[in-house]
Amino acid sequence: MSGPKSSSRYIQQAYTTRAVGYTFILGIILSTVYPYFDAVTHGPLILLCLLLPNTLYLFSRLTSVERATAWSEYIDLVFFGLLTTTLHWGMFPLLFILNGVCVSAMLTLGVGFFLRAMAVLCVTVALSAPWTGYQFATNSSVLTALICSLGILAYSGALGSNAFNQRAYLHRTRRELREQKEKIEILASKLSKYLSPQVYRSIFSGERDVRVEASRKQLTVMFSDIVGFTGIADSMTREHLVIWLNEYFNEMSRIAINQYSGTLDKFIGDSIMVFFGDPHSLGEREDALQCVRMAMAMLEKCRDMGVAVRIGIHSGECTVGNFGSDERLEYTIVGAAVNLAARLETSSEAGRILISDATHALIQDEITCEPRGTIRVKGISQEIMTHWVDLPVREPAGVEATAEAQMG
Repeated sequence: MSGPKSSSRYIQQAYTTRAVGYTFILGIILSTVYPYFDAVTHGPLILLCLLLPNTLYLFSRLTSVERATAWSEYIDLVFFGLLTTTLHWGMFPLLFILNGVCVSAMLTLGVGFFLRAMAVLCVTVALSAPWTGYQFATNSSVLTALICSLGILAYSGALGSNAFNQRAYLHRTRRELREQKEKIEILASKLSKYLSPQVYRSIFSGERDVRVEASRKQLTVMFSDIVGFTGIADSMTREHLVIWLNEYFNEMSRIAINQYSGTLDKFIGDSIMVFFGDPHSLGEREDALQCVRMAMAMLEKCRDMGVAVRIGIHSGECTVGNFGSDERLEYTIVGAAVNLAARLETSSEAGRILISDATHALIQDEITCEPRGTIRVKGISQEIMTHWVDLPVREPAGVEATAEAQMG
């Protein structure tokens, strides 16, 4: 029973079942002693029979459900053991006790507790028997047998009703949990659009904590932006601009995330920032290769879309992690390496990729580049050696057809 509501429900059902059982216990007592009733001897037993269910109910409210259930069962068994020896109960009352209390113990707390409960009952009978002169009676009065039989049916029915109610409650709880899970999954899917897929997966898998923290790592960072975006935006209606820009971002995102597993950090106006090396890294060299190949694929796609972009890439040590406050966090990277990648992008040209010497050193064995020379960028005192990435040459559409026509 995990919550207060379910615990209260269980306590109430246990009280109802116990009250039914004690009602029949009271009937068995009266049917046993009515020929020779003695107020001094039998009065306290009847009083205890009336008080115990309510007392144990109050006890259940003051402690944990598991502890209250166990101790209540033990108290029941000690009391019934004393009744057995004091009133010299025989077969039918004992069958009622075994069917009621012990079966209830096994259903609520398991076989282990059932065995301990049986031991408590046997020890109670064994210790009190010499004092009361108990002798097991094989015969019981017809009235006692009738009450015991009805009690077994009623108590079994009460236990069955409790089990049915618990099963129905669990079924409703599972359905509600399933509905809540579906709502959470839908909400999580919506929230995932605001996070890089790698970051989203690492958070929901438990690999990454959502707290203010950061670390230093070797990353490769890419910035790209659309050349002449202000003029393009001015020439379009607002609705057309939104559709066109979102289509561009969709295509770039598919390349960055789906094809090359880059971490898409953010969109800044018409600019895109992607980095490689966190939260997962293939190694410093492979991260740089993936980043440059991604940039080449982006330029190829932009040519097809008729969009002119420029790209800058740099590899270096960055501070990466969650930045912000307790109320609002952003997973991003900061540092001089990030600033340099942004400066390289502004120093690049339309349809070209400008990389730093640090990135060139990592990719030069795989990707052909040509030196551009040193440049000075804002915020960095020393000159930066840069390189252009050689791009595949694409023939204009219709070249082959024109050549065939001329040959003909």
